[in-house]
Amino acid sequence: MTIEAPPVKTSRVPQGHFIHFWLFLVVFILMAGCGDSHFSQRPTGDLLALLADPNQADRVRLDVLDELGRRPLDADRQREVGRLLGDLLQSTRNSPVIRARAIEELAVFAPQQAELAWSEALIHNPEPHLRNRMLDRLQAADDPRLLPSLIAALDGIAANDSPQEQTLVGIIEGIAAASLDQAAVSLLGDARQPPASRLAALRVLQGHIGRRAAVQRVLALPAAADDLVATLQFWARRFEYLPENLPRLLMCRSLTERKTPAAMAIVQQRHELLIRRRDDHAFDIRDGYLLASASESRIQEGRNRLQRRIEGVLHTRGHTKRPASYPGGPDDYREDFAGQADRLRYTDLLGIDYLLAGLERPETVSRLLVFLRQDRLDVQTEIGGLCFLKDARMEFRPYRPGRQGSDVAFHESAAMVADGLYCLARWHCHADSHQQRTRQADYSASRFSAPDGSDAAGGHSLWQGAELAGPGRDDLNYAAYINSPLVVISALGPNSCNLDYVTPEGIVIDLGNYGGGIATP
Repeated sequence: MTIEAPPVKTSRVPQGHFIHFWLFLVVFILMAGCGDSHFSQRPTGDLLALLADPNQADRVRLDVLDELGRRPLDADRQREVGRLLGDLLQSTRNSPVIRARAIEELAVFAPQQAELAWSEALIHNPEPHLRNRMLDRLQAADDPRLLPSLIAALDGIAANDSPQEQTLVGIIEGIAAASLDQAAVSLLGDARQPPASRLAALRVLQGHIGRRAAVQRVLALPAAADDLVATLQFWARRFEYLPENLPRLLMCRSLTERKTPAAMAIVQQRHELLIRRRDDHAFDIRDGYLLASASESRIQEGRNRLQRRIEGVLHTRGHTKRPASYPGGPDDYREDFAGQADRLRYTDLLGIDYLLAGLERPETVSRLLVFLRQDRLDVQTEIGGLCFLKDARMEFRPYRPGRQGSDVAFHESAAMVADGLYCLARWHCHADSHQQRTRQADYSASRFSAPDGSDAAGGHSLWQGAELAGPGRDDLNYAAYINSPLVVISALGPNSCNLDYVTPEGIVIDLGNYGGGIATP
């Protein structure tokens, strides 16, 4: 018997379905390969807005550049794209990928602007590979307009004979057809240039040939009714001093305007006395206030005696060290006086001596505690001001902030900036805000309660101020930029505080703890 297998049913897909499937697949592949096709219909203005937005993904901005490259842009649009690419290079908010592409595209969209944009962007791009790309494209430059930005870039590169520094010097000398110091002197004497560019040239000049030689080159410049050169020559001639940045230049002008020729002669005599006593003493404009205001007996006293008196006072005081973020971190600094005294300028010793004498007076400490209470209640700003000598006594003068909005910053007003050009030091408070105080009071009550349920401090909330007791890294940077000593007044409790003295060189000296025990503010 023969057994036949049952017939197998087969389904047949209509041919039209296969055609539709393959059409869909081809269209999908084409769309995936042309992800930027949706930009082709967008107006050029919209594309420029996308390119300028640092919050856009790099992929989107790169696609925009591709689309702009395919469009026939007129001359005005080309220049607009060139300006935008130059702006992208100036800001590190844009990724290195975008800035690298901007370097390349500048030569395409704006060849006339490219060299100037690259030279201006050198100082704003810390990445070595981006700097090298721009330097490579500037090797053949011959436009004198590039010199201010190239010299500013050289000023921003550490003087370590790096290949980048050598390349940049070669480009500057090639454009100027002169040596680097000659190019810097020429820029310094050019009254058409902004002060910032001319002072950058001065810093490059001093770094290249040294301070004493730079003084002689400045004195050889024709004054030509140029206020900046006249100011430089006044201080170079009398003090062998050259203000290297805008705050120092303004301080020089302020002291010159405030003091009569006779008073300036006294400052010069006292400066020369310090030089005779200490070979390594060199004038700094921040010395001007104390040299003009300190008593003759203190100026004549001598460094060793002044140092011993300060050590004796600090030995009787308690001290509070602000904890570092981590060992060896940028805010992990020394605060002792004995180990750092030799690094302090004589005028810093004078300032510390006057501060300690003022802090011996109860009314001075009481006034500081009032400032700290105000700071704790004001969550919109820190409290700050300037230190002056008034009748040979220290005065902490408060100033209204220039703007508000942060409980951890004090912004100087225009009046304080003007008065700060001629003062002993700046000061501001570090204190817990009212909200922080409330949170800490709850925390303290849970940890330090007495058997009867009250605070161990006699019914008052305990304070924890050690984490704020001293300058942070931003305070050290601020003192350096403004070229002024800074006094940080830190709350340790409602009725006690700690003071630190910060020099522009970054030396911190703990001046001690002041005030009584924990008490109701």
